[in-house]
Amino acid sequence: MATTNTQPAAGARIGAHSVTMLLGAFLVISGLIWHPDSGAAAGSLDWILGLGTIALSVATLRQPKFHWAIVGIGALLLVQSLVLPHGQAYTAWSERVVGVLLIIFGSVGGGQLPDHDE
Repeated sequence: MATTNTQPAAGARIGAHSVTMLLGAFLVISGLIWHPDSGAAAGSLDWILGLGTIALSVATLRQPKFHWAIVGIGALLLVQSLVLPHGQAYTAWSERVVGVLLIIFGSVGGGQLPDHDE
């Protein structure tokens, strides 16, 4: 039997986690496309943090406590964009914008789905 969700903010939570998944996919793609020759550290961290963001966004749908890890990834991305050297200015600004958006959307708690499927 399907469960119905009576929480009015459930749509906003799903939307926020969907945005963090898309931001994670953007990090993976941008890390592979924009960073291949500008530096191994920044490019590798981008796609690794992107995969972590996608995985944590999916996990946050069932376990609400994981949304703070997404905020941590956003903060780490923001710090790395300021500390690590970048070959192009747009790559650093891309990381800063994505980091701030991850902090904002990661602050939305999750857990609207049941712990297991029936």
